[in-house]
Amino acid sequence: MTLLHGLKRAAIAAGLSLTAFAASSSLVAAADFGDITFHLSWAKNVQAAGAYLAEETGAFRESGFNNVELVAGGTAGIPATTALATGKAWIGVSDPLSVASANAEGGDFRIVASLYQRSPYTIVSLKDNPINKPEDLIGKTIAVSNTSEGVWNAFLAINNLDPSQITRVPFNNDITIITTGGADAYLGFTVGGATLRSRGVEAQEFYLSEFGLEYVGEALIAPKTTIEGERDKLKAFLTAWVKGWKAALAAPDEATRITVEKYGKDQNYKFEEQLLYFDIQSRFIETDETKENGIGTLTPRAQEANIAFLKLAGTETTADTLFDLSALDEVYADNPDLK
Repeated sequence: MTLLHGLKRAAIAAGLSLTAFAASSSLVAAADFGDITFHLSWAKNVQAAGAYLAEETGAFRESGFNNVELVAGGTAGIPATTALATGKAWIGVSDPLSVASANAEGGDFRIVASLYQRSPYTIVSLKDNPINKPEDLIGKTIAVSNTSEGVWNAFLAINNLDPSQITRVPFNNDITIITTGGADAYLGFTVGGATLRSRGVEAQEFYLSEFGLEYVGEALIAPKTTIEGERDKLKAFLTAWVKGWKAALAAPDEATRITVEKYGKDQNYKFEEQLLYFDIQSRFIETDETKENGIGTLTPRAQEANIAFLKLAGTETTADTLFDLSALDEVYADNPDLK
């Protein structure tokens, strides 16, 4: 069974319109926006499954793009803000702290959509040495990467924890650090504990969002000049992006398979682990708010909560200089069936 046929079957089972799953050969673009580069947040795993499905189902071509080059981010790449500022990407994925920091240094970026509605950060520990709540961090050794320092410091401040009572060591994304005695726990992203459990390790985690951290993730960002000067192009991209994510969420097995077998093939992913990752991240994507307002939207309350978080992280900004979801709002106003 082909990917497209699998998606169609999933759409039928879910009672969805097949419009977003139409065969690419039958699509006729209404505009010609040429080629663009989309800078991802990390390596090509299921975090970007919606982009893969937007390509596989022809949604990008339907929206008028001849080619959308997907560029991996993460430790091996450059930040999305740098890629956009240097012209190496037209749109990218980042987070509020990185965007606010870039703007403070002269950038003029805005978050135009947010895939994750709450923070995917976790504290991962072993069940025989458990850390179940913020207070349990006292006296422990915690691995934290430099890129997560702002989130870590803000989380401690939110929970009135003294950093001097916790030993922090570097974290280089090796989740086995807690099984080899390098740390009691680590500050992870989404699925570290679940991945360890799938490998037979008795691990556990708690999400920072359960203890006051209101912070979105996997945010689409664009320069203000793009929002104002290439609005139709941005709306076309957002339309395809939403369709891609709807397709992925309707058929997680197929979305995971295309990740493992095609887009992330060189990463040697295990299908079961990526599927688990997809299942967990879907809980951050599909919320009561997005079911009502649409994938990627953010309520004004959520925007202000992120501004308050950034202040605790040491970065002062305002909602109107960090967020601009007006183009996405227009997409849903023009296409209410996308919700």
